[in-house]
Amino acid sequence: MPDSLAPKRIYITLSLCCLAFVIYGSLIPFQFRTLQIEEAIDRFRHLPYLHLGIQSRADFVANILLFIPLSFFLMGSWLIQNKPSYKKKFTVALFVLIFCCLLSFMVEFLQQFFPPRTVSQNDILAETSGAIIGIILWIWHGPNLTIWAQGVISGHRPHSLAVKAIIGYIIALIFFSVFPLDLTISPVEIYHKWKEGRFILIPFNGDYGSFNKFIYGILTDIILFIPIGFLSGKTLKNPFKKSLISRGFLVGVTVAAAIEFLQIFVYSRFSDVTDIITGGLGGLAGGILCCFITEVNADYNLPEAKKKSFVRPNVLLITGYFCILIIIHWSPFNFSTDRTLILSSYKNISIIPFYNYYYSSEFHAMTEVLRKFLFFMPLGILIERFWKDIDCKAYIFINLIVLGLFAGILEAGQIFLPGHYPDITDILLRIFGGLSGIWIYRRMDQVSDGTD
Repeated sequence: MPDSLAPKRIYITLSLCCLAFVIYGSLIPFQFRTLQIEEAIDRFRHLPYLHLGIQSRADFVANILLFIPLSFFLMGSWLIQNKPSYKKKFTVALFVLIFCCLLSFMVEFLQQFFPPRTVSQNDILAETSGAIIGIILWIWHGPNLTIWAQGVISGHRPHSLAVKAIIGYIIALIFFSVFPLDLTISPVEIYHKWKEGRFILIPFNGDYGSFNKFIYGILTDIILFIPIGFLSGKTLKNPFKKSLISRGFLVGVTVAAAIEFLQIFVYSRFSDVTDIITGGLGGLAGGILCCFITEVNADYNLPEAKKKSFVRPNVLLITGYFCILIIIHWSPFNFSTDRTLILSSYKNISIIPFYNYYYSSEFHAMTEVLRKFLFFMPLGILIERFWKDIDCKAYIFINLIVLGLFAGILEAGQIFLPGHYPDITDILLRIFGGLSGIWIYRRMDQVSDGTD
């Protein structure tokens, strides 16, 4: 384990971020109401224990997952610097567990003042269980996971870095795909799922509601798999054009098929053959994107005039991709200048991040967060690729402005669209997604050039 203080600072920062997220997520939507402290204490002393049906398991598991990273990072903040004795591990673990338990009691108590939050013994049990899992995870594999994460960030071989990145992305995609984690292995429940029509064996035969929703669903599923195709191409030591494209398609199909199999055991999710096709198409698109970037990167020794000729294709790609995003988010383009609609849309814009997401299901919120984030990741890659051939010292700030402008345009247009709901949260998610794409491309490029 390195002697540098950097890992410790990172763990402390992550711990504080998780702590803020736990408190923020537990009190949103911040609709405070007055309540006598005596009444609050009496209610808290008589918290109910709720029976968990299959539809309620997701909330229970979500509370478990909420505290796993918090306790894990807290353990790392204390133990990352050296090889602690078993006594110190036990002492720190006990301290972290007590802290997490007190935090759980505190946020559950405060939720009584912030309806419509639901307070129950189940939440405290789930959050305490999550804290225990995070502690055990650190003791079992914390230092090794830290070394692995450092390798992803500071790897010196592009294919090795891409392997670690694609593994992490696939794990995250699988987790998203089995969310909201209402898992079941009961043959009876799986049979009921079949009877409810949650197994779709004919491609493009699902109930999308409308043509516009059909296009939105298909395109978003394709975009989710673009990073897989892109990163799979980067795992090759000696890439060729055909191998990049075919590899992206095959990896996309394989991962999508594995996910659809796992979704058989998630009661609320659909197992749809269509997703295997869109996964392959997304992987194919990612492979083509990787092919374009790899081919251009191979030509850096060309004369400056020749290199500048790549600027125009980059602009066309950025413009084309943004047009696709406009089609996805503004379809069916039924713009209205009705004053009542515009004022209503404007007044409903919340400045509280994730305010509107609270009023949707965990699955819908998770889906929209991931979609908004990943939609802008390819755009960030293309923007960073554009600046590769431009000598401009202020491009970092310009990137941020451009991403914010693109995200703002998409949300501003939805003010004039009936049935659309502009949200400042979506702007933030898109900007972070674009910045992630910029970081990924820059990291790959630094490793490829040997400048790391």
